[in-house]
Amino acid sequence: LTWDHKVPRAKGGTDKPHNLVTACFLCNQEKGMLRADEFRAVIQMRRWKYQQAAPKEFAKLFKQELTLEDHAFLYQIGVEAI
Repeated sequence: LTWDHKVPRAKGGTDKPHNLVTACFLCNQEKGMLRADEFRAVIQMRRWKYQQAAPKEFAKLFKQELTLEDHAFLYQIGVEAI
């Protein structure tokens, strides 16, 4: 686990406890300089996108190399990437 800033320091966030949360390394990397609410919206959009995909299209994800973005999303929804 890593420390993550709800409001990134680059956007005026502080290192005070109320602005810090723990996050896995990949999620922290993926979130980058987004605020927590912005990142949550991105995850929700991805979840909707993958839920709308036909099972055949979803299966294609596992036949190609996963991007960091795909891995972070799958981790968020509890799917273990191979």
